[in-house]
Amino acid sequence: MVTNICQQKHKNQTIVVGAMKKVPLAEDIFAVLSDGITIKMLKLASTGFRARGGYPNKLKITKKQYSTRLHKLVSIGLIHKRSGVYVLTALGQIVDKTMLRIADEIGTNYWKLKAIDSFEKKELPVEEKRKIIDEILSDTVIKECLVNVD
Repeated sequence: MVTNICQQKHKNQTIVVGAMKKVPLAEDIFAVLSDGITIKMLKLASTGFRARGGYPNKLKITKKQYSTRLHKLVSIGLIHKRSGVYVLTALGQIVDKTMLRIADEIGTNYWKLKAIDSFEKKELPVEEKRKIIDEILSDTVIKECLVNVD
């Protein structure tokens, strides 16, 4: 949905730069990325892909499903087309490097997180909890989410 038009003044002339779209909210991004196929498409964009590269077959979806997902990724601002290739936008890069990385780590470390939950019920000093979390989740991004909490 176009809500405003960006304009620049250049030598007393107004030049239309492009349409400013609604700012995507977290729930909008999560809604678009709510299925594994769309997440795979976003990851494909991290290296770049052509729309007509046989991806519906590779992803085992119909052309219509592929087209709909591609449109959603572009509309929300996660990918764009550059020189005939779909690549991540700045927002898409952030989502790929943070949200999807964290989601992957959660899946990989699920049982470790359950173990942390089990000792969270005990009355341990904060520093002791931090040491345990650091030991269990060393070399992960998700550790920082838990270690920096009181």
